[in-house]
Amino acid sequence: MRLRLSVSLTPRGQALTASAGALALGAFLSGALELYGLSAAALVLVVVAWGRARFASWDVAFTRTVTPARVAIGGTCRVDVVACNTGRRASPRAEGRDPFGDTGRTARFSIASLRPGEVRRTSYRVTPSRRGVYSLGPLSVRVCDPFGLAEAVGRAAGEAKLRVHPRFEVLPDSALPGGGRLRRRATGQSDGTEPDTFLLKRYSVGDDIRRVHWPTTARVGDLTLRHDEPRHSGLVVVLVDLRRDTVAGDNAPGSNPDAEIDAGKSDVLETILEATATLAVSWLRAGYLVRLLTSAGFDSGRGAAQSHSTTILDALSEAATHEAQQQRLPELPSADIPLVVVTTDKCDQRRFVALVGQRTMKNMTVVCVATPLTNPTPCEPDRIPTASLGIDEAGPVPPIVGPRKQIRIPAGSSLGRHAGSSVVEA
Repeated sequence: MRLRLSVSLTPRGQALTASAGALALGAFLSGALELYGLSAAALVLVVVAWGRARFASWDVAFTRTVTPARVAIGGTCRVDVVACNTGRRASPRAEGRDPFGDTGRTARFSIASLRPGEVRRTSYRVTPSRRGVYSLGPLSVRVCDPFGLAEAVGRAAGEAKLRVHPRFEVLPDSALPGGGRLRRRATGQSDGTEPDTFLLKRYSVGDDIRRVHWPTTARVGDLTLRHDEPRHSGLVVVLVDLRRDTVAGDNAPGSNPDAEIDAGKSDVLETILEATATLAVSWLRAGYLVRLLTSAGFDSGRGAAQSHSTTILDALSEAATHEAQQQRLPELPSADIPLVVVTTDKCDQRRFVALVGQRTMKNMTVVCVATPLTNPTPCEPDRIPTASLGIDEAGPVPPIVGPRKQIRIPAGSSLGRHAGSSVVEA
């Protein structure tokens, strides 16, 4: 397939054309006929350069491969570009340009003249320093005449996506909140032939009658079956707080909201996402089921395979803060399933209750990221009863209350440095 090139004059060609016009004008005003010759020579040179670029034989097919297509912050991926001359004549020398998203960076490489059927390969490396989804391309080629007066530019390949995941660590099982207890509950069996916990459902036409659970059927009077999917007590649910007022904090009266959010958002948000990625990946590699929820409404569902890890990391790579009014929290699990809430020290009682509701604090752990310029205001116990939050004692309480375990992380630090030392049992 022939590559379509758009031909135009370079700044040098435009300057030479303007000079030719100025020479012709000078010859007309002064009567110096020699200037007409110089003007004509300049115009002929520009026309020849334009025609050379316009009719250049360029039947070259390009393919681009990004390996790997997903990396963590600081990781390196390799971009391979393959050019194949599918035409009958040799292609001219050209320059390839492959922009990297909206970062302002562009990979430039030379493409030598290719004989018919010849294949050339080149590669370059990309090391992203920020989380997100980047677009590589579109790849363009630039054919220029020897004098640099005219150029032909065409799109050689489309865009390729590169996902940059948050940094994460793989923590040992003993460093995960409740890791040992979860494993024992997940593998524990009663003395009978059935698991000690399982799900029940009402009989529907077509269900296997051999799965009837007779004790429950006798007790409720309706035909009840054991569910095919057992209740896996090794399931862990991670809830990420992405509300902007929690991540960036309240704006002081008279301050610039955008400036304060931009100043405090980056490190805090990245620490939240890195801690979430560390917990999810560590639990998955330890053999647990993991479900990721965000205050923006994302629900990964439960899963334990490597593909589920990719799903979670992809979601975290695109995560962004949102207004508190836009919270669309999925339904939280029951109280007997461990819940880990990743939030900041700006999450006071009111915000915490708005996030988790009246869920009991049993099996709940809070990973609390410190925000800059934090000035927490003690909550008023008479407005939010401590009993509804699972607190036995009365009186003044800290900004985040209720969970039996809290892990505090300074912004910009890693969860692995604090998972074993900052777990505080209430």
